[in-house]
Amino acid sequence: MLSVLANVKDETTTIRRTVKDIRHHIGKDLREMRKLINSKITEVKFMFDEKLKAMESKLKDSQADAIKVAMENSKKEWMEEMRRKKVEKPTKAQNFTPAGGKNLTSGATRRENAAGESASVLSRSGVLNSDTKVTVSQDDIPKDFSESISFELGTYVDCRDTVGMWLEAKIVERQDKLLRIHYLKWDSNWDEYLSIDKDILRFAPAGKFTKPSSNAMVGMQISDKVMVCPLQPAPRRWVEGLVVKSKGAHLKVRYRIGKSADKFSFWFHCDSGEVRPRNA
Repeated sequence: MLSVLANVKDETTTIRRTVKDIRHHIGKDLREMRKLINSKITEVKFMFDEKLKAMESKLKDSQADAIKVAMENSKKEWMEEMRRKKVEKPTKAQNFTPAGGKNLTSGATRRENAAGESASVLSRSGVLNSDTKVTVSQDDIPKDFSESISFELGTYVDCRDTVGMWLEAKIVERQDKLLRIHYLKWDSNWDEYLSIDKDILRFAPAGKFTKPSSNAMVGMQISDKVMVCPLQPAPRRWVEGLVVKSKGAHLKVRYRIGKSADKFSFWFHCDSGEVRPRNA
């Protein structure tokens, strides 16, 4: 009996040692495996970071190249456009300062720019010389059209902008002889301050030049020769011009004043008496 107990005790001791050895080996293997996994994770992360940096660098280079190419193309297009199109030099817009102190640049000029019709000094080619023989009398200068206008607050008028277009307008403010003009089909940002004395040639009774016209000159063609009587310089005089554009009853005419090398363009209404056929 005692020998049996001794054998059981020995076997139990052996089993315990075996379990302890197994635990030791398993723990060691787990530690080695954990180290290996961490090492692999670090290696993969490093490789991923390197590839990500390479991709970002390549993307930046591609974007920079694309921007550079786009800028070069834009520059080439701009230079080509400048070669095809002669640059127009805009005339100076008149500034008006009312009694309230607010300074407004001519709204008509801004409207003309918004519509793509800038008042300009045009190119030096294709313009008639105003020194050639004039076929109308210099004494036959058109008068102003304002005789029947009361210039009272709220009065509707036709008003000529700084490039010659006649537009429907209303007097919305008056300070002595200074008027604030609101163009009916435009926002109040385009309002102008005009003087009854200095700008009298820019006023006409409502509807005189803003209604459809049956004047035969409405049918004038581009490049037709005409005689025009510009507002400036004073005193007014008749000069030769060339029709460069038409819009309704308005003709845009290019002309030269005297022997000046500068050429100008201005809109004239066919019913105003300020534009006539070359042989009138």
